[in-house]
Amino acid sequence: MWGDGMDELRLKAKAYNDLKEYEKALNLYEEIRKESSDYLEKYCLFNYMWCLYRVKIAHTKAFYGEEYPKTQEYIRYILKHTKNSDILYQMTVFKVLKFYKSKENFEAEKINQWLDKLDPSKLSQEPFKLMINGRETEQQSYKESWYALKSKVYEHLELYEDVLRITQEALEIFPKLHNNNNIWLRRRMAIALWKLGDGEQAIKILEELIRYRKEWYMYMDLCHICTSRGNNQKALSYATDAMLSRGEDSKKINVFSQTAKILQKMGNEKSNIIKQYVIKLKLENQWRFSQEEKSIYEANKEFIDTYSIEKYKKAVTQIAKNLKSKM
Repeated sequence: MWGDGMDELRLKAKAYNDLKEYEKALNLYEEIRKESSDYLEKYCLFNYMWCLYRVKIAHTKAFYGEEYPKTQEYIRYILKHTKNSDILYQMTVFKVLKFYKSKENFEAEKINQWLDKLDPSKLSQEPFKLMINGRETEQQSYKESWYALKSKVYEHLELYEDVLRITQEALEIFPKLHNNNNIWLRRRMAIALWKLGDGEQAIKILEELIRYRKEWYMYMDLCHICTSRGNNQKALSYATDAMLSRGEDSKKINVFSQTAKILQKMGNEKSNIIKQYVIKLKLENQWRFSQEEKSIYEANKEFIDTYSIEKYKKAVTQIAKNLKSKM
């Protein structure tokens, strides 16, 4: 029906594939596809799709620039011809998820759509094992990756009952967690509990986590919970902990802003220098001001422009230390 020529191309392509010369194999499979997609799908589909993945989807530039539209076409083809229980299907979806995770803005809805193409019950729970510098290390399994990312998506979408459900499931399923997922899952559980009205339990979970991982953002979680419960003194204590914790100050803009707000509520004039430090950080990074910050800058422009960011940092750090010493 198709002739000996097609069989010769198929055998040659398979030989290249067996030698791991996937690009050469793919070129021949594409020739076969042009001649007859029916022949390709009957005799070559498995190897063809793996070559597509390895050559056209797995490399770093596949999702950028002019290559992206073609990459999308290849992905659609693989997903159409595989089931969500197939490893190639799963690898392809996780490659797309990796792309979305790498973007500066977390596109929760798009990520959720791709997560929903997977059935977590069909994903392997076995951690990946890698040799690094002669030592075997473990990385999270596809199933653990799915749960970790799904909980993050639900948090961003403010679906807190789903956050609680998925984090509880994950903590029950996995005897051992990787990539600090034991921290992230419990942190998201705490935030969900707070948003659902159980601030007391949320505080207990976060305080337990801080015993093992003193990160500024967890101190700020506690700060926000205490602020919402009207406990400004406790909120200020956590805010100063966040100020003094490791981390780039440019990433802690909201920490300084929140601390200044609490101090202002309490009638403490030290809030002014912290507000000016926020303005200085925004100037350094060419970020936009709020209306209040714009007014403060216009009223204190000469001082803010001439006072160095190092001096501001030193002054703000000393404020935090002084506040902490009185608590």
